[in-house]
Amino acid sequence: MRKILFFTALLLCFNGKAQNYSFSLVHNSEYSFSVVAVPDFDSGSFEPMVQFYGFTLVLPAGTTVTVDDIQPNGLTLIGGSYSIVPGTAVSSADASMSDKSLLLFATDASSGLSIGSHTSGQQISMITFIVNGSPSSGELTLLGNDTLTGLAYPALQNFYTIDAYDDSVFSAVDLYSGQTGTSSFDFATLDIVENTLNEITVYPNPVADAIRIKGDVSKIEVVELYSMSGKLIYSISNSFESIDVKGLDSAVYFIKLKSGNSTRVIKIVKD
Repeated sequence: MRKILFFTALLLCFNGKAQNYSFSLVHNSEYSFSVVAVPDFDSGSFEPMVQFYGFTLVLPAGTTVTVDDIQPNGLTLIGGSYSIVPGTAVSSADASMSDKSLLLFATDASSGLSIGSHTSGQQISMITFIVNGSPSSGELTLLGNDTLTGLAYPALQNFYTIDAYDDSVFSAVDLYSGQTGTSSFDFATLDIVENTLNEITVYPNPVADAIRIKGDVSKIEVVELYSMSGKLIYSISNSFESIDVKGLDSAVYFIKLKSGNSTRVIKIVKD
């Protein structure tokens, strides 16, 4: 079966139709994260169909997560939950895993579910989860297939089985190509940055003319302002102390503070 899938993928490659997806970690806010699929091609109007996907997260030993959302709607975790593999079980291949926990996720949509049309580089959310316990040390890592652990234990490897070809035939193959973007987050750094952002004050609220930001603004990299509908109104990367809003309509807005991989969102009322 593997030979057939390999031959199919190779044939498509020779036809100039090679299409793949990589995985990346996204930090949403605080201890909320997502695993996203990132295509290297535009699908046009065709909506690729996911059949199965899976990946393994590495966390400090004893850390657990709570799944918040799975996409596309209709996908389910195989077995109704995720599998926990103690790092000691794989430490013979990689000794650094001895103080880790491995969380193995595998999803099922046997008949295939649409992820919608997409463009190259678009982040397609697959699973959003919360890391429990607010850890302040250790790392969250998306296990790579080419790591010592991944090579020694193929059952822990990432996969993304999808029909990405507009040929009127449902034929799902594993088009996972590796990792891109971010694959690891340091909880110690995350904790420091989150505390810094939480100490920043945004005032007045309600506001008439200008939003003022008080605190260690040197830690802020970007400030974005969004409408209630989620439309980005503007983004600034300097002079954060005062933001002119007198030209905006009276409404509710959201101001997003960004620092590295951390964000803080604050609701603002414009008089």
